[in-house]
Amino acid sequence: RIKTAVPIVVGDSLNGFRIVGTVPELFDVEYKSGKKHSVQKPGRLFNDDVQEAVIGSYAARVVKWKQEKPDGTKVKRKGLRVGDVFRPMHGLGRESKIVHPVDYLVTGILQPSNTPADHVIWIPIKGLQNMPGHDVKKKTEVSAILLQFNSAQQGTIYADRINKETRDKTVAMIAPEVTNFFQRFEWLRVVLGVMALLVALVGA
Repeated sequence: RIKTAVPIVVGDSLNGFRIVGTVPELFDVEYKSGKKHSVQKPGRLFNDDVQEAVIGSYAARVVKWKQEKPDGTKVKRKGLRVGDVFRPMHGLGRESKIVHPVDYLVTGILQPSNTPADHVIWIPIKGLQNMPGHDVKKKTEVSAILLQFNSAQQGTIYADRINKETRDKTVAMIAPEVTNFFQRFEWLRVVLGVMALLVALVGA
């Protein structure tokens, strides 16, 4: 039933932007029909066995960070570029003050996709699992697995079976949930349409 399975690990951030550990295969999956995440030039994807990072387009423009160079001088700047080095912060909030003593090199910036990937700092999954300061007992655990099914029907069958037969795992079908969410606001679209028609009539 499953076409692709991609693990992710969360738990750290950089001034409010999530750092997500994953595998390079994530970027081979189409986020939209015919479209995959790609890296702007110059740049490349991270290697999965070194401390490298790929930055979402929005995060690359907005994130604030600081770096202490070997000579003791400190750099504080808004935005990340290829070649910059940053240190992850423990936790997910902007108030986090614990900085992991490990440097990550920015190797690429993603092309804008208008998806949540634009707001994420991506690093190798092993890097987040083995980050200094994390529980060593959990270094093989993952936060979630993103599943791509061969068909929506097979996905529904799989989700029902896992959710009914297991207590420690949950399958959430994202597409139906998003559709249901927007359907709740269908009345608002109708109201706005009527208002637009009235404005056009008054203007005429």
